Amino acid sequence: MDTLLYTLTMKNIGKKLKQIRLSLGLSQEEMAKRLGYANRSAINKIETGLRGISYNKLLVLIRDFNLDIEDLKD
Repeated sequence: MDTLLYTLTMKNIGKKLKQIRLSLGLSQEEMAKRLGYANRSAINKIETGLRGISYNKLLVLIRDFNLDIEDLKD
């Protein structure tokens, strides 16, 4: 398994998503809308590691927030 993908666990991505969201001054509701979710509940679940983020949403996150996949690593 690719080492980078292995380190991108649900919990790691959730922590990074929260860091990115807070650094941009966005609420969970605002981040949800930017990523195409219906409400903040999905963002809350991703940030707490209860839910993963889909590949498509991950691509939106990287593209729209001008990130590199390395930015999502711990």
